[in-house]
Amino acid sequence: MGHGKSITEFEREIIRIGISGGCNGAQIARYLGRNKQAVYNHIEGMKRDGTINNLPFALVATEILEAINTKG
Repeated sequence: MGHGKSITEFEREIIRIGISGGCNGAQIARYLGRNKQAVYNHIEGMKRDGTINNLPFALVATEILEAINTKG
């Protein structure tokens, strides 16, 4: 059983954006303020279920990717 709060759908969107932009799980975890293992687990889960490439609008994705790169 997990110890922290569940990853939200919004956070999953951020993970997808980060991965599509070439960020690694550790950078994304720092941006989200999450444990990197939790992020890596969600990355693997989204790859398995085929949702890793389901990205939001390009404008939103670009803004979030810039923020991840700035913080990460």
